[in-house]
Amino acid sequence: MGSDIRFGTDGWRAIIADTFTFKNVGTVARAIAEHVKKDRSSSSTKGPPSLIVGYDNRFLGREFADHVAREFMSSDVRCIVSDRPVPTPTTAYAIKEFNSDGAVMLTASHNPYYYGGIKFIPHYAGPATEEITKKIEQHISDVKGGPESGSKNRTIDAQDITRGYKEHIRSMIDTGMIRGSGLRIACDPLYGAGADIMEELLKDTGCDYLMIHKNKDVLFGGGLPDPSQERLKELQENVVRDKRDVGLGLDGDADRIGIIADDGGYLGANQVIALLLLHLIKNRGLKGAVVRTVATTHLLDAVCRKYGLELIETPVGFKHVGHMMLEREVIIGGEESGGMSIGGHIPEKDGILADLLVCEMIAVEKKPLSKLMDAVYGEFGDYLNMRLDIECPEETKRGLFEELNTKPPAMLAGREVKSVSYKDGVKMVLDDGSWILIRPSGTEPLVRIYLETSTDKGLYDLKKGAKELLHVP
Repeated sequence: MGSDIRFGTDGWRAIIADTFTFKNVGTVARAIAEHVKKDRSSSSTKGPPSLIVGYDNRFLGREFADHVAREFMSSDVRCIVSDRPVPTPTTAYAIKEFNSDGAVMLTASHNPYYYGGIKFIPHYAGPATEEITKKIEQHISDVKGGPESGSKNRTIDAQDITRGYKEHIRSMIDTGMIRGSGLRIACDPLYGAGADIMEELLKDTGCDYLMIHKNKDVLFGGGLPDPSQERLKELQENVVRDKRDVGLGLDGDADRIGIIADDGGYLGANQVIALLLLHLIKNRGLKGAVVRTVATTHLLDAVCRKYGLELIETPVGFKHVGHMMLEREVIIGGEESGGMSIGGHIPEKDGILADLLVCEMIAVEKKPLSKLMDAVYGEFGDYLNMRLDIECPEETKRGLFEELNTKPPAMLAGREVKSVSYKDGVKMVLDDGSWILIRPSGTEPLVRIYLETSTDKGLYDLKKGAKELLHVP
């Protein structure tokens, strides 16, 4: 069983009723309890450890959460279970509100509906580091095969854990500016756990807002709870048809975003992080470093060069971004897959905060979102992005990366390779500033390829060059 449970970049995820079972979830819960107790015993903190347990809208979410809670209590760990489905950032913030030693979130984020997941959030309210997850995996090996200790007769302490988070978000956003702007907003939480909180916070602004797909649906409408361009088509139609100023998208646990501009254009995280960075610099006067993953747009680098800011590049995974937010004064940190956070907030990605910051930015700038994006490209140039997932057998994958690590190409897509980085996979920056990142999937027979350049032709050439490297048509 231990071999069935491996923590990825953001916790353990598996198919419900296949590997994600009450037995295995109980094993993970006991392993987390052991980690927290050992960590607590090595510190000067007194008293029994305590944990928050949150869950999203997925099938059997509350039942899994209660099961985790009973395992914790049987392991002498006090816990509070959310009395309703909640976003991941809300669960993370509750660590601070309740002064707990950490939290567990039952979520598979933007994965298909038939997946379940469990992630441990340490005391600092951000993603667990690899060091922590490895310790938990070691404890899994220690407790696997043992009897379940949780008792169905134990009383669950279920509470509203959202109040502190909502007050904190209100303090982070200029709701008065939004209120006076007359913005017309549409929001699609994709049947996820962010719907209720998002609607309450939008109601606070006094703006004309529309919520779609806000009802709980464990099937997420039959699609991925991922705020991609494809999944936000109905939001796009609402924005264009009703002449709304912005469409706000969230994923299943509300830690990722997708934005629809007033003209119906889709803005992903690469664009939104850059827009918000400029807003925080120009309109709030914030100072500090900017943190992005190796797969995230170099548009952020261009902004940093103009304003004399330090740009920090990390491996893929928000845990690396969050770690830098704990160590440094950071204006904004983000990743191309949709997650971001800002200085003064928890070091965990938060789609609700990001969506509301977009509204604040439009209100302050008094310009349509599409025009704001055009102005950024007009000043810094165009940045076109693409991601490819290419099937690649494990043996071929190993051979490819051995070759790239020992002898990377000197030329790619007709351009000179100016620099090569091995921070996470292999990243090659070309002489015109274009770049390509090739990363092996750790869980699937896939190679992930990230591309960025300034023209459609350049993107075509990069894509062709990448496929030639992998010897695929």
